[in-house]
Order: sequence, then C-alpha cells, then structure tokens
Amino acid sequence: MEPKLTTLCTYPSSIQAETVKWALEQEGITTFVADSNTITADWLLGPAVGWVKVQVAEADAVAALAVLEKHPNLLKTYFEPKLEVASVCLSCEAAMEEADETCVACGWSFLTGAELDVVEE
Repeated sequence: MEPKLTTLCTYPSSIQAETVKWALEQEGITTFVADSNTITADWLLGPAVGWVKVQVAEADAVAALAVLEKHPNLLKTYFEPKLEVASVCLSCEAAMEEADETCVACGWSFLTGAELDVVEE
C-alpha cells in the first residue's frame, strides 16, 4: 500500500522546492516535488495549482518539519509552511484525523480516565 502524501510547504519555483527536497532526503525522509513542471512551463498557473509543493508521507510530516526548523533559511519565502495533517498522536507522532479520539498506531488517547469511562458506557 502506498503512503498518503501530505504537502509540507509550497514555493513559487522548483529551485526552492528541490533544495528543500535535498535537505529532507539527506535526513532519510523520502520527499516528492509536485507541480514543478506546470509552474516551470507557465508560472501564471501558480495560484491555480497551489504553486510547487514539497510533499512527504503523512507518517514523516512531523519529522520533516523538525528538519526544516533546523534550516530556517529553507523556509524563507512568501509562503507559510503548512501541514495538512489535522492532528498528530502525542505519543508516537503518527497522523490522526481530527475526529479520532485514539491513535490507531499505538492506542494513545486524548481522553482522560474519567472521560474514557463515559465513552465506554
């Protein structure tokens, strides 16, 4: 099964995105650059397609942001870094949907013991 990709950040040019990709791959994070050819062919399409995207597997998103925080110059652009993962497990850092109450990877829950008793009833 192929991992679901999430957009980590966007850039107006493929050069910036490829630089970020290189930095992430040096740390062992598989990274993809999307829409590079479209923007290179016609930069006016940038707003329509969401510019050049740096994408990683959802499971690697938190680690990738940590790598980028070590290299603040890579994030200097007029686009804000974004993470499309709604929430992350505080125990194992696996991606969680906003509606999830427990992590499917490790079983950790946002709920306290008293709240769990109410949910189970």
